[in-house]
Amino acid sequence: MALDDTPDTPPPAAAPAPRRPHHRTVDRVAALLDAVARAPMGLSLSQLATRLEAPVSSIQGLVNGLTAVGYLTEEDKRFLLGPATYVLNLAAGRRPAAGVRQEDLEELATRTGADVLVAVRVGDSVVYTSHAGPWSIQRLAYRVTEYRASPMLCTAAGWAILAHADERDLRAHLATEGERYPRQTTEFLDRIEHIRRTGMAYTHALGDPEVSAVAVPLGGGGQADAAILVIGRHEQIDGRSNELGAQLQEAVRAWESRQDQP
Repeated sequence: MALDDTPDTPPPAAAPAPRRPHHRTVDRVAALLDAVARAPMGLSLSQLATRLEAPVSSIQGLVNGLTAVGYLTEEDKRFLLGPATYVLNLAAGRRPAAGVRQEDLEELATRTGADVLVAVRVGDSVVYTSHAGPWSIQRLAYRVTEYRASPMLCTAAGWAILAHADERDLRAHLATEGERYPRQTTEFLDRIEHIRRTGMAYTHALGDPEVSAVAVPLGGGGQADAAILVIGRHEQIDGRSNELGAQLQEAVRAWESRQDQP
């Protein structure tokens, strides 16, 4: 039909699109995440079962699965919304509601003379969500711009987070990931007490032969699902680990103090 032709009779009205069917498991997962998101102090398994009007046995598997991939996190037997939802918002181009400001990272990059990254734990990996600095190792930029996951045992950020993880969580992670990364696991276990004592993790050629890094956890002490780190070539980082770690910790304290203010 030509563009200027007019049909003799109007076309039939389009049939209404059928309503999308619900899926029982998806509905339950959505309700579970919604309940946790609306509970700042988290919910216990029994409280979740009450909110969802379901037996504990029917949601235990869902809670375990969502925690394993980072959509929930467990603290003192209470479940809170995990960092995976935060990363999805970043990947979709949305800004986080709260967190470290980009100008904070820029200032820290200038002070340290190195690249500064924020890393968030998602399941058994870390995802780099923010960056400031010169990209001294340019080929690593895609890991931030594309939110690529990195194994926790192969990153300084992962070490900083794992060292402060719940003991059961740590054992489970090492049991599942340790055989895949034997060298990194051995190095991590050799240094875990030092990381816990100093609050900083230093790595040299851990996941990349050209990279050294120093990381400290974010989150006000205790368990953490995120870390701030400086990375660079060995000549930029090696020999400065204590200095760089102290600068990171000083910055984190300043940011947390600011956030605590009304």
